[in-house]
Amino acid sequence: MGISHSQKESILRYLVFKQIFCRICHAKRQLAQWKVQLVIDMLVVEQLVMVLIVIFFMVWDWSLRLVYLRIAGMT
Repeated sequence: MGISHSQKESILRYLVFKQIFCRICHAKRQLAQWKVQLVIDMLVVEQLVMVLIVIFFMVWDWSLRLVYLRIAGMT
C-alpha cells in the first residue's frame, strides 16, 4: 500500500508552496532589517553633520573674534 499519485502531487504542491512562502518571509525579514539599519545610519549621519556644523561655526566665531581683536589693536 503506497501513496497515490494525487497524494504525491498534493504533497509536492505543499512543499513547493512552503518553500516559496519561507523565501518570501525571509525576504521580508531581511528588508525590515535593512530598513532599520538605514534609519540608524541616517541618524548617525545626521548627528555627524550637526557636529560638523557646530565645529564650523565655533571656528568661524573664533576667527572673527581674532580679526576684530587685530582691528582693534588688542592682540
